[in-house]
Amino acid sequence: MGELLFGTTLLASFLGGMVALLAPCCISVMLPAYFATGFRSRGRVVAGTLAFGAGVATVIVPIGLGATALSALFQRYHLWIYLTGGVLMLAGGLAVLAGWKPKMPMPSGGTPRQGGGFKAAYGLGAFSGVATACCAPVLAGVVVLSGASGSFLAALGVALIYVLGMVAPLVVIALAWERGHRGPAKLLEGRQVPLRLGPWRRRVPLGDLLSGGLLVAMGVLTSVLAFTGSEMSASGWRVRLSADLTHFASRITDALSWLPGWVVALAAAAALVLLIRRTLRPAAPAAAQSDGADAPGPAAPAACCAGTGSDPGPLTATSAADTDRTTPMETPPMAAEIQHAPKPGSKAARREKARQQREAERLQEQQEQRNRRLRRTALVTAAVVAVTGGLYLVFDRSEQAAQNVSYEVGKPGIGKTAPGFDLASSTGGKESLADHRGETVLLFFQEGGGCQPCWDQITDLEKSWKKVKGLGVDSMLSITTDPADLVKRKAKDDGIKTPVLSDPDLKVSKEYTTNQYGMMGTSKNGHSFVLVGPDGKIQWRADYGGAPDYTMYVKVDKLLSDLKAGRKA
Repeated sequence: MGELLFGTTLLASFLGGMVALLAPCCISVMLPAYFATGFRSRGRVVAGTLAFGAGVATVIVPIGLGATALSALFQRYHLWIYLTGGVLMLAGGLAVLAGWKPKMPMPSGGTPRQGGGFKAAYGLGAFSGVATACCAPVLAGVVVLSGASGSFLAALGVALIYVLGMVAPLVVIALAWERGHRGPAKLLEGRQVPLRLGPWRRRVPLGDLLSGGLLVAMGVLTSVLAFTGSEMSASGWRVRLSADLTHFASRITDALSWLPGWVVALAAAAALVLLIRRTLRPAAPAAAQSDGADAPGPAAPAACCAGTGSDPGPLTATSAADTDRTTPMETPPMAAEIQHAPKPGSKAARREKARQQREAERLQEQQEQRNRRLRRTALVTAAVVAVTGGLYLVFDRSEQAAQNVSYEVGKPGIGKTAPGFDLASSTGGKESLADHRGETVLLFFQEGGGCQPCWDQITDLEKSWKKVKGLGVDSMLSITTDPADLVKRKAKDDGIKTPVLSDPDLKVSKEYTTNQYGMMGTSKNGHSFVLVGPDGKIQWRADYGGAPDYTMYVKVDKLLSDLKAGRKA
């Protein structure tokens, strides 16, 4: 907990969330879904963004805290989840273009009072969380390696800050959009675009055209991914972009290492509160105007009391003197009020009765509003307690599961000859397995640049090298599918001394079959360890990264315990 409050864990988590947004598995779904929401938000883009982020958090945070069953469910029913989501988005996009407004997870352009648009934004955010759940195992690794796993509140803080980092770029876009909302709104709503399909013709606002078009494109893409899977290439511009963002995030974290974690937490909380207040502010004047419309005007009391039998008015000096000069034969003041009371059935009596009824209705409405606020507060409090309790149970079970993390043993297995290799190294030049003949070498196959916990696994093994060496290990090599220049830069950023080797064409990874245990299909490695003895034979092997958990970080003590037990067996 101390590291969380005074270290750079929260800052690293926030920046890690920003990088995750642009990861290949996230950007292809999340950004189009967000823009499809924003184009029809009618000037309420920030509010829609917060609803979208809440939907993402609903899925990502529980998985990040250890809800591996949820992740496994997404993997097991990948086809049906993607196919259903794709069909719904395709139908929703066509409905927008046709001018329909079906009640489904799509932007409906609802007003803030109706809340339809915000529910749709939340639904699209939740689906984006499901479709980009590959980011969640990275978050789980971040929570574990940060040391936050010993405290539920600390782990929850890391998870929420991570998701906030994912949503932060979208909030910036929303603020920029609303700052000049008159121009975009006039362009998107005022400009009509003609659509024509055979005899069918229609003119639609530009915003509806963009929103519907994006939903149609997303529906088609998601339906295709339902059958092809979410496998991404190990190279290309997206990999380099992700690596560049990670590099800049590392530089920023180093530059702001003096900033304590509690400052980051306060800044994030303050920003969130200000955003929420901003979203609620425009609705306040309308609510006040609506509440005041039913209230009687200033002239109402005078109107209802005019004529015979009305209130005699304020007490003046003259009337006070006249009152003081009353004689015993005159009517006392109380009796005068009774005498001047409106006669039953008269107009004055009916007006007085109507006034009293309005007053009673006003008081009753105020009481009902207070009751509604109390009920709403109670429901929100109960929901927060229930959600927090559920997340705690998830976290508690994940802590127990972390001590019993399992692994598979791929091929080639124990006793087989380890395939040789000669790969470019982060230390310069090339490194081969033959160079370590006569040594006991620990090979660590990992995903690479997009998996910060994988790199922190190397860092923690280096910190515990005395323990590792005590088990008879002489050296360690790590192998990833990232290009050599990116591997070299990443190792330098993280201060890693262990040689990290580049296997961009997966030749070595396929020989060791370690690419069969990754969450990115077969295009990247999982989280595999192979111990090669002095004679070149495999003494122990553990493939931790397979389904359904897709483990991306193993505690050093657990790893060494498995290694020791495996060698004995």
